[in-house]
Amino acid sequence: MALPFQGERSRPEGIVDAAIQTGTDYLDIIPDPEKSPVLRDREAAVQKAGLRLLTEGGIVPGMPSALVRRDLDRLNRWLAPGPSGLMLQCITRGRIDGQQCRYRTRLFHPDVYESTAIATVAALDQLLAGSIPSGIHYMGGAVDPEQILDAIEQLGTRVDEVSSFPDDVDQ
Repeated sequence: MALPFQGERSRPEGIVDAAIQTGTDYLDIIPDPEKSPVLRDREAAVQKAGLRLLTEGGIVPGMPSALVRRDLDRLNRWLAPGPSGLMLQCITRGRIDGQQCRYRTRLFHPDVYESTAIATVAALDQLLAGSIPSGIHYMGGAVDPEQILDAIEQLGTRVDEVSSFPDDVDQ
């Protein structure tokens, strides 16, 4: 599924129910907060039918989530009981008009536990401000990325951003 959940025939309920009725496994690549409650509501029926519904796949948001989960699993094995630093980095590369472009964002904090608290407070700030719509969401897909980066920086996380774009490209 590569279309947004819109219209009568492609509502999340209709899509999930059709998968259950036809015994069809399902994969979509659309980050859509409206589908999360529907998927959770029909979880028992999906499991009873022995089906697999995989959501938010593809290169974005699927792969960043998978990479973060893998790296956090590894990080948790390495962490000492005391304070341990944290550095997260995202590098995006591509071409614009044949020119190689790159954007890198790096986050650093000397204490992984404090950095978790900082990110949580920054997300909670958006939640309490009402800027996150009702429903169940993954934090990364629900928060405003610019606002949360500004907030975690104000709370003590170092945020470094570097880009190499052609001069005429608005970043």
